[in-house]
Amino acid sequence: MQYITDRTFNTKAQVKNDITDLCFEWIASNQDMDKTEMFSILLAEGFNFMSISQALNFVPTVNMEWLANPVVITGQSKPITIKGGTKINSDKIEMWVLDDFLTTAECKVLIENIHTDMKPSGIDIPNPPKDVRTSKTNFSISKTSAFGEHLEWRFCDLLGLDPRHAETMQGCHYEIGQEYKEHPDFFDPATSTCIGKYGQRSYTAMVYLNDVEEGGETVFPKCDISFKPKRGTAVIWNNLNLDGSVNHNSVHRANPVLKGTKTIITKWFRTSKGLPVFSAEKIYAPRYTDKGFKITALFDVQFKRVMEIYKNHKKNEISEPPKRAINSDSQTPSTLIPFTHEEGLELSDMVHARLEEWTGIKLVPTVQYGFRNYNRGTTLNIHRDTEDTHIIGVIINVDQQVDKPWALNMEDNYNHKHEILLQPQCMVFYESRNLLHGRVSPLEGDRYVNLFLHFKPKEV
Repeated sequence: MQYITDRTFNTKAQVKNDITDLCFEWIASNQDMDKTEMFSILLAEGFNFMSISQALNFVPTVNMEWLANPVVITGQSKPITIKGGTKINSDKIEMWVLDDFLTTAECKVLIENIHTDMKPSGIDIPNPPKDVRTSKTNFSISKTSAFGEHLEWRFCDLLGLDPRHAETMQGCHYEIGQEYKEHPDFFDPATSTCIGKYGQRSYTAMVYLNDVEEGGETVFPKCDISFKPKRGTAVIWNNLNLDGSVNHNSVHRANPVLKGTKTIITKWFRTSKGLPVFSAEKIYAPRYTDKGFKITALFDVQFKRVMEIYKNHKKNEISEPPKRAINSDSQTPSTLIPFTHEEGLELSDMVHARLEEWTGIKLVPTVQYGFRNYNRGTTLNIHRDTEDTHIIGVIINVDQQVDKPWALNMEDNYNHKHEILLQPQCMVFYESRNLLHGRVSPLEGDRYVNLFLHFKPKEV
């Protein structure tokens, strides 16, 4: 499934009477999408009811108010999709599992942070028995850790939910014999004082931070579903039915730990009535590959030709005008070595077929910058590239004279952070519109030359 971007149509600027060519292309590339969902997205983009109906040859039968906000309006909701996850086959509960949501190193950091400030875990029922929940909880993990703060956003991105609808993430630790007996995550509509202006709990996202030697399973008895803790694995489920009522099938328990310890993090989302729940970026951002980037290299004959073009034009090196993303104490943080239009197309052609094989889609070249040379002390702000032309990108390391390697910082499609080190001739393919990337450490060296090539999907 492909999605339009959050800025493609000037969202909500005005009511639009005509469906644009870009919309028709998007419709054609999303024939597997439910037409009611497609109708809802186009309606939210500002197109009028009749134009959408004619374009889709479809008239929705659901409430117009639902279409205006298909996630949580008048108590109705719709399922989510977890990128890279596995949907549990059940007619009793909406549930997903995603292995390796967190790396081993990330889990270790979180466990250490959780242990810095733990208190007895609570429960939202009047006068609860002392043995219902015997674990300890860190209620402020995102406030004591920069990574925890990043992870708050990462959960929202994973589920495609607006951060305004999220509770603060919590870390929970179980020693031998500790458990959490059967309970729902939703609040009792009749007795709870926690619903208030933020609404009922909708989704729960829970991640196991360690393997448990014995015990500690998460069990959903009414669904006949059980999970053995596995480090880095996320389990996501909806505590509500599609009509907004509480789903009693979501009642679950944490079995006593019999050997070892168990540590998890949990994030809950609310219905937060009156606000759009899905964030535009998550709904509309297309992703073409699993990880989002790939490190590879030019063939020897290709790199020989790149160096020939580079050396032929080096005498024409010019200072670049100031750019928002590039920072340096120097007056000229970067210079540019331009080449001809024909040479730019030749350079793009070197990687074109390999990019199409990697992404699985047809691409057209859009922009070929000259060779950019970064000067000592330069940093590059973390950013995403231009949505119109910089959809799929290539960074080729051409030449360098450095005191120490200069890392390219990049987040993959699962929001895992990477430091990429490239030697001359090496290159990285990346989804340049989607992935946050930059260079946060100042360049320690006198020369660092990259070649940037950009592509976009071929029009349908």
